[in-house]
Amino acid sequence: MSKLLTVALVGLVVVLLLGRAYGGEVGENFPSSADIAEIFGKVLASQQSEVNATRCELQLQEFFEGLVSLKEYWAIQMFDAWGKIPSGILSGNFYSLGDYDQCRKAVSPPTNAGLIRGRYCQVSIPLSFLFSALGKQTGRGLPSSSKVPGLSIGSCLPDSCDASELKPLMDATLGVLLNTTNLGVTCDVPVPDVGTKEIVAIVIFSAVAALMVCSTAYDVFAAMTGRTARQAWAMFSVYSNGVKLFTIARRPAAGPLYVKSDQIDCLNGIRVLSMVWIVFCHNYMTIIMSTMSNAIGIYDWIKSYHSMLIVGGTVSVDSFFLLSGMLIAWSVLKELNTRRKLNVPLMYLHRYL
Repeated sequence: MSKLLTVALVGLVVVLLLGRAYGGEVGENFPSSADIAEIFGKVLASQQSEVNATRCELQLQEFFEGLVSLKEYWAIQMFDAWGKIPSGILSGNFYSLGDYDQCRKAVSPPTNAGLIRGRYCQVSIPLSFLFSALGKQTGRGLPSSSKVPGLSIGSCLPDSCDASELKPLMDATLGVLLNTTNLGVTCDVPVPDVGTKEIVAIVIFSAVAALMVCSTAYDVFAAMTGRTARQAWAMFSVYSNGVKLFTIARRPAAGPLYVKSDQIDCLNGIRVLSMVWIVFCHNYMTIIMSTMSNAIGIYDWIKSYHSMLIVGGTVSVDSFFLLSGMLIAWSVLKELNTRRKLNVPLMYLHRYL
């Protein structure tokens, strides 16, 4: 890796993650942010004419230049998406994941290195240097470094860089500072919006939808011309199946045990769909009431079409009021049709029991 990128990443990572955060013995081992800024400025000025650089290196240079100048919003946006050193490490808080969505949304205007988009990566840093520096305090409740997972920090870098390019750079910079070669780097890999599984699902649902359209058209045409539709051809008919669902027919008493007379079949489906809707909304409620790092995004999310199921979840229980009222009306009408008389106290007792 080029000297420019090495020193630049040293400055960025050390200032961002370590600096003088711990003070004392640990903090004194690392340069201050002012020292790194001075070194970075000198190296950046002396390396402007560097040749044979990869696209990743060129875009990193554009990123650092925009960040230092504080004139490029996209560079500041990418830097702001980095995870910072978390509080409570000694209590077991080993994660600072940054802002994934903000990183992915960062896009630069056209530069000499091309269009730069943010790519989210995670850097795993062993904490052995911290626990060894604390020395005697490990015997006062701190576990040994071998039992502590690494510190996982989210980072945002140009999308032309991948983990294979960043890993040697991290080892040559942060790894040397921390005297370790166990740094881990993983980067988000772009996934196509439509993969093989999605294509198979689209084909299957499209085939079923086509069958429903053709079967319904045939069924309606047969009904309009007075012909008898073949059952196999009308099997997927929305018209015939809809009529069957909403038809209330008296079934013979000698029928199967699981079939009840005077049953409205569609009510069971309404119950199931309503219950699924309510459970789905409750799962989202637990997420919304938890701690979030991107709460501002809720305002954009509630305006999207795919949020309507949750935003309208407040009326999901209304279907049960509808079902209860309809069943009461059905029972009352059936009672009046049979006995020509309604026993109101008995009706209330029956509903509660």
